Amino acid sequence: MAKFSQESLELLREKIDLFTVLSSHLSFKKQGGKYVALCPFHEERTPSFMLRQGESHYHCFGCGAHGDAIQFLMQFLRLSFAEAVETLAEIFQVSMEKRETTERKGPGRARLKDTLDSAARFYQYYLLHAPEGRKALTYLYDRGIDLKFIQAFRLGCSPERSGVFAKYMQAKNISQECLMQTGMLRNKGTRNYDTFSHRIMIPILDRSGAVIGFSARKFSDRITGAKYINTQETPLFKKSQVLFGLGWARKAIIQTRSVLIVEGQFDALRLLYSGFDNAVASQGTAFTQEQVRILISLGVETVFLAFDADKAGQNSTQKVGCSLQKEGIDVFVVDLPLGEDPDSLLQEQGPDHWKSLIEKARDYLTFLYEKKEQEVPILSPASKTKIVTEIADMIRSWDSPLLVHESLRRLSQLASVPEWTLCSKEPGRSQASLPKTLDKSPLDPNQVLEADFLRPLFLLGSSEPDWLRIAERNLAPEQLSHPSAQRLYALCKEELRKNFPLELLAIHSKIREEDRNFWDHLLEKRIDPEKAFSHFLESIQKILERRWMEQREEIKNKIMKAQFEEDEALALAKQFDDLKKAPPKVLT
Repeated sequence: MAKFSQESLELLREKIDLFTVLSSHLSFKKQGGKYVALCPFHEERTPSFMLRQGESHYHCFGCGAHGDAIQFLMQFLRLSFAEAVETLAEIFQVSMEKRETTERKGPGRARLKDTLDSAARFYQYYLLHAPEGRKALTYLYDRGIDLKFIQAFRLGCSPERSGVFAKYMQAKNISQECLMQTGMLRNKGTRNYDTFSHRIMIPILDRSGAVIGFSARKFSDRITGAKYINTQETPLFKKSQVLFGLGWARKAIIQTRSVLIVEGQFDALRLLYSGFDNAVASQGTAFTQEQVRILISLGVETVFLAFDADKAGQNSTQKVGCSLQKEGIDVFVVDLPLGEDPDSLLQEQGPDHWKSLIEKARDYLTFLYEKKEQEVPILSPASKTKIVTEIADMIRSWDSPLLVHESLRRLSQLASVPEWTLCSKEPGRSQASLPKTLDKSPLDPNQVLEADFLRPLFLLGSSEPDWLRIAERNLAPEQLSHPSAQRLYALCKEELRKNFPLELLAIHSKIREEDRNFWDHLLEKRIDPEKAFSHFLESIQKILERRWMEQREEIKNKIMKAQFEEDEALALAKQFDDLKKAPPKVLT
């Protein structure tokens, strides 16, 4: 996590205008000295989400949601603390200094995003107004892409002659260093060249809607090179960590907890344009674990895969489906006719036909079993055994024991084999199946547990005042094992008692230097508001059980190591038995 300097955080705090941040996501109506909107955190017909003019906090009188700009971005956009800070810094043009002294030197992220935004504007102007852009424009029109579509997704065209783009950017006072850092210029020997030449330019956005790169497509057979060329890896753009279309689809994905994944960028754009606003595409590579993590962070529970019906597309469906099912996400496969893609189907058959395909989507295991049957026809017991064993072994590699059990039951139904023949093996638990909060964590399990307890208090405590009461009823600061956790718990209690919402940026300034690492770790993990309370209670229960076990062990050690009179020994034994019979329970 980026460790921002206190000075830059204070400057950012002074610059933030909450209405500016929220109005780009919500439709406000002014009522006197306040603004009201429909709450984004619960379903309602009458606006109860309110922001008073000049204040730095919002409040919903319907669900109790309360917070500042940081908390809104973390809760609504599912950003981490660092991502929320960087988003606000870009909006309000604040240069965020890092506490580390080893940070890469060069233009800041905000400056690089400004460079790419200017590039997108140039490319779209060139497409719509330059004579050279007419061929690209004709190609788009022939594909059924109209002006409204072009403007909605900021499509453009790069000049054929190198140097035209760089000259324009230079006239806009954009440095060559920025162009190199964003991958817009490349170096050959002693000369620099425009990276993209004579191609349709499709901006790639981050989850907050800022341009971080481009995907460039050929529109003529005489253009050399691959059909698509993406921006090279840059400080802003990591291909394996980006889902194309997420900047447009993020809100719908969060609201529906579902996503539609397709192969091509134009497939995703056509779906978004046609009202299927939870569509995204991978960036032309194998679906990565980072991309899976993005979907998990957005709360995705259901995925629809709509890849091509050819062999490559079906193999991709199998691999992507497995990586998603492994994480406990339900996967359904949309069957496309051979030779068709979402773009062509929507143009030829319309949205209603596409909707019917989604409604008829097969669950992942049905797709996989039928695919294997086509590859290895079941002509003998041996061939059937091969198929079933291969799928069963894959299922056993998944993380959740319950998911493994239920999936093996489903496989037994598909294959018409007795359930016991598949479930006799104990599903293996790999290192990947360890709790996600402990996996590769730099902290020990006790510190991870205490961070899990504090995280919902800091991030949602303003909206849920009862949570502090529950925390105080069950735990005192000294019952936490880590000194930083003790101090942060005490600080949280103090701030929440002041009867105004917590400000994360303000709290940051009150944290001791020795507690910074623990604080940074606490804020690294995103939080799901719908599951936060159950996880909060679970963390309290585990801390209580930890102390309960420690007390039992202390008594046991006393009995084992010391010489006592018989009465004292019996008293200790009774104390041990009484403790054992009374395991702790969370008081709510």
